[in-house]
Order: sequence, then structure tokens, then C-alpha cells
Amino acid sequence: MTTKLFLVVGVLQALTLSQTALADEAKCLDWPVTDRSAQISQRFHDTRPEIVQARKKLGLSVPHDGLDLAIPAGTTLYALSDGVVIMAGPDKFGANVIQVRTSSGYVYHLGHLSAMVRRVGDKVRRGDILGASGGEPGAYGSGPYTNGAHLHLGVYNLAGQAVDPEPLFCR
Repeated sequence: MTTKLFLVVGVLQALTLSQTALADEAKCLDWPVTDRSAQISQRFHDTRPEIVQARKKLGLSVPHDGLDLAIPAGTTLYALSDGVVIMAGPDKFGANVIQVRTSSGYVYHLGHLSAMVRRVGDKVRRGDILGASGGEPGAYGSGPYTNGAHLHLGVYNLAGQAVDPEPLFCR
């Protein structure tokens, strides 16, 4: 029993330390758009029954592993922090995404892009232009599972687990 408790406490401490690593390195993440009032249309791990049911029906991750920002298609998107582009192109669903790995090992992910101006291997600095938002149903880069213009934003820790991006943003 003591060993199991120690392992749980150790894992929780490691997760807390790894979450702090990103915040310490960058102090915080920048907002991906210039309009700081962009509305969050779906939060991390949104558990509203209609959302969970719709996501399950479509075969999407449940719970939701990021934030959705309701912004017009074509909105310029900026790098949240310094890093290296590790993915730039369609994901398994056909939605255009850009993923950037920070020096601390965290990855941030921008999805449903109508345009991308970075390639795999590009080094980006906080505030550099990455591309443009999309998300309009049927539009290029939106993927098949979208119901309106928006940006999907995810952050993944060192273990590849999704973490809530909201507390990591500069206020």
C-alpha cells in the first residue's frame, strides 16, 4: 500500500513539475490570435452530454482534448511560443494542423487551418505567423467534423497527454 501511494504521489509530482516546466520556460503561452476577446466555444474536457454524444457518434476523442476558439475563417494565427514545427499538413481526419514542439518538450497543436505558411523543421519564434484559421464545413483544411469557423488548440505534455491550455496562457 505504501509503495502504491508513493508511486501515485510521484506521478502527480512529475506531472506538476512537467506542467510547470512549460510555464517556467516561456512564462506563459501567447494567445494564437490578435483578438484577445475571441470566444471559447468548447473548453478542454467539455462534458456537456450533447457534446460527448456527438463526439462519440463521430468517433472523435472523448473528452475534447483542447479548446475551440470561435473565430472567422482566414484569421491570422501566431506561434504561442518558440519551438520547431513537427507537423504541418492534414491529420488522420483530413483537417490541416500545425504542431510545434517547444524546447521543454511540450507540443502545441492548431487545427482546422485554411492556410499554413510553415513546414516541418521550421524554427518559429513567439508571435511568428503560422497560418490562417478555417473550420467552415466543407472548406479546404477543415476536415469532415466541423460545424463552423473555429480554431482547435491543443497542448500536450512530455508524455503526449493533452493538458488544459487555458491556465498556460499569458493573461
